[in-house]
Amino acid sequence: MNKLLRFRTLTLCTIFTIIGATSIEQLLPNNRREVWHSSSVLAQTAENQVANQVYQKTSLAVVTVQTGRGHGSGFVVSQDGFIITNAHVIKPPPRNQKELENYNNQDFPSVVTVVFADGRKVPADVRGFGKGGLDLAVLKIQTQSKLRTLPLATAGSAKVGDRIFTLGTPVDRNFNDTFTQGHITRIDKTNGKIQHDAVIMGGNSGGPLLNVQGQVIGVNTDGISGREKLNTGMNFAIPVSQVQSFITAARKGDVSPVSTIFERTKAPTVATISLNDQVVNGSLAEGDPIRKMVAL
Repeated sequence: MNKLLRFRTLTLCTIFTIIGATSIEQLLPNNRREVWHSSSVLAQTAENQVANQVYQKTSLAVVTVQTGRGHGSGFVVSQDGFIITNAHVIKPPPRNQKELENYNNQDFPSVVTVVFADGRKVPADVRGFGKGGLDLAVLKIQTQSKLRTLPLATAGSAKVGDRIFTLGTPVDRNFNDTFTQGHITRIDKTNGKIQHDAVIMGGNSGGPLLNVQGQVIGVNTDGISGREKLNTGMNFAIPVSQVQSFITAARKGDVSPVSTIFERTKAPTVATISLNDQVVNGSLAEGDPIRKMVAL
C-alpha cells in the first residue's frame, strides 16, 4: 500500500513538473517574440528613415537628360550647373549592322534638355566626353546658379555589402524620380567597377549610385538583363574615383570633343598580287603553309 501511495505521489509530481515547465516554456517564447517584434519594428523604422533622408537630400539634384532620340539620367555636381551623365546617353554606340554602317561619332546633339524632379526644363550644352573609352559626359547649364548638388564620396569608401540607393528615370520619361535600393554585391579589383542589385533599367544610365549619407559612390552605366529584358540584379556603376578625375579634367577643358566608347575599326586592306602581269587569285586557309620572304 505504501509503495502504491509513493508511486502515485511520484507520478503526480512528475506530471506537475512537466506542466509547469511547459507553461514556463510557452511563456518565455511569447516574451522573446514581443522583444524580437519590437526590435524588428525599430530596425525597420530606422532603415526607412535612412532611405527617406537620402531621397530628400538628393532628389532635387538628379535630372532627366533628353536628347531628342531618347533619354537618360544625370546629376548636378556644381552650383553653377555642371551635370554628369553617361556618354552613351548623348551618343549611343551602334546597336546593329545598319547603325554601324551609318555611325558617325561626331553626330550628336550639342544641346540637350535637362528636366529636374520638380518639372523645370532647361537647356544644357554638351561640353565633352571621357577619354579612352570612359563612359562619361559633362553638360553645362548656362542660366542657372545656386543649384542643389550631390556630394561625391571618398574614393574607395564603398565596400561589398554596403546598402546603396539609385535615382533616375527608367524606361519612360514619366517615371522620373524613381528611387530604388539594394546592396553592393561585388567590386571589380581591376577597375573598381561597382556591381549592385538595386533595380535599374534602361533610362537609369547616367544616374547616381548613392551611399547611406546621400553621397555619390558611382554612376550607373549598364546591367545584365534576362529574358524579356527583366532586371537580373547584376548592375554596374563607374566608381567615384573615375568620376572625380573626369570632373577635374572637365573643368580644365581636358575632355574629348566626341564620345570614345565606340571607335570604328578600319576595314582590312585587300591587296592584289600579280605575277608576269597576271593577277594571282587565291586565298590562304587555316593550315596552309606560309613561306617567309627573306631579304638576300
